[in-house]
Amino acid sequence: MSEIKLISIAELMDGRTFLIPSYQRGYRWTAKEITDFLNDLYSFALKPEKKTDELYCLQPIVTQKFSDEDLIEYTLSEGGIETDNKNVWTVIDGQQRLTSTFILYKYLLDKKGWSAKTLMEEEGKAQFHLAYETRKESTQFLENLSTNSLDDSDIDRSHISAAYRIIDEWIRMEGRDISDTYSRKNTPNAIREVLFSLLNTPRGAAEAVGSAQFIWYEIEEAGNDSRDVEISEFLKINTGKIELTDAELLKALFLQTRNFENGEKEIKQLQIAMEWEQIENTLHQNDFWHFFYGNADRPNRIDALFELIYKADHITVYNDKTRDYIKA
Repeated sequence: MSEIKLISIAELMDGRTFLIPSYQRGYRWTAKEITDFLNDLYSFALKPEKKTDELYCLQPIVTQKFSDEDLIEYTLSEGGIETDNKNVWTVIDGQQRLTSTFILYKYLLDKKGWSAKTLMEEEGKAQFHLAYETRKESTQFLENLSTNSLDDSDIDRSHISAAYRIIDEWIRMEGRDISDTYSRKNTPNAIREVLFSLLNTPRGAAEAVGSAQFIWYEIEEAGNDSRDVEISEFLKINTGKIELTDAELLKALFLQTRNFENGEKEIKQLQIAMEWEQIENTLHQNDFWHFFYGNADRPNRIDALFELIYKADHITVYNDKTRDYIKA
């Protein structure tokens, strides 16, 4: 049965892998969302006289245990992830905040000069992984993320790199201002240590910084229909949210299992998802986009294709013979 509970960020540091399915987009948080996230975390950590076991509660992560061993093996090996294949979870909702947490943790480790081995030796933890079903380059990029690896060569890497830079800038600007408000040491290293402590404090620990925890909503496994259950939940959760575009809802609908014959289901789903990514990446090449759409821009460029298709399907012309408007 489905389960709802609180789970600390520290508890996620057990080497588990979160699988981002093909029907979801890549990481897209903006500077405002990242800054708000950091402001809330750090202000909570510095808050004096917390109650016993007081926690900072992040918004929900909706997950489902993933058990397709063949797809797990393919996704993890292609993404360069070495981890326990039995500890893999599909992320149905919450990818953006989970990825932001991952980037923040990677940033803090990089500034400490810690490797994965050091993290295990010093804290007994193994950072969780993020694996994209169809964005293998993003998986590899996140695994090796550091100050020296930042890259703006494609839209996904650009958003991830931007988040990393925003975190570093926040540490040196807004983080110092918040430290001054609470009369705390305001050096970048001091701020990073507070955040690192917050992310590593489990539930129930009597630490001054408190504990940061997600609402963990785990959906019951549904056998062969699990992908349809995922997409159904994804649509139900995200329909009406401003940040989810019409094109992304259409993508989720296209990838539902009922659209395919049983023997071709997984192959066709991956093929459509990968072709979708190729279209998106092409549209985000400015020379192509400006030829196609002019100087105007929009957050999700693939929406423009569906608008053109819709308009073309609804064009009418006047027929002189019948003296009526007919569909062209």
